[in-house]
Amino acid sequence: MTPDEMDVDRAASVGERTCPAWCRTRHGASDGEEDWLHVSEPLIMADGIVACLCMSVDPQTDEADGPYVIVGSREYSLAEAAELGASLIQLAAVGATPRSAA
Repeated sequence: MTPDEMDVDRAASVGERTCPAWCRTRHGASDGEEDWLHVSEPLIMADGIVACLCMSVDPQTDEADGPYVIVGSREYSLAEAAELGASLIQLAAVGATPRSAA
């Protein structure tokens, strides 16, 4: 087996065993812990702020750390991200409520 074939085989085994459906990482491009990282497509938010899902999975133990939602440089648990989203929706709804006549 050539080194290129081994890389493809290694990447396939990592992908088959540990990749969540949302992962868009090209596995096998780096060695060690860097290859354990699973990252989603970026979501471009207001003013160029980027959000994405991120998780690491140890291929030897299948132990996962995450997933987390990364917004800019801040890391949120899934529950924290859902709470942030709900709070933003609530804030927008309050702002959309017409002023009452006095």
